[in-house]
Amino acid sequence: MDVTPKKCTKIVTLQEHTAKTYQEIASVVGVSLATASRVIKLKQETGSVSPKRKGKCGHKKKTTPTDDASLLRQSKKDPH
Repeated sequence: MDVTPKKCTKIVTLQEHTAKTYQEIASVVGVSLATASRVIKLKQETGSVSPKRKGKCGHKKKTTPTDDASLLRQSKKDPH
């Protein structure tokens, strides 16, 4: 779920403090109905809308810090 924390907060706030339907909330915030439903369900189940991913996302580094330093030295030594 790649929804900004600000949008998540707005979705939950609208759901808790207004009588708007999920479809209306999704339309106001600018997300799909499925996303609005998912955010609200997450809030109800966990009490939070923070993302499940905590660090270590994406590709792992292919080079070690030693490799990085060596490449940097070589590129400074011979930039062409």
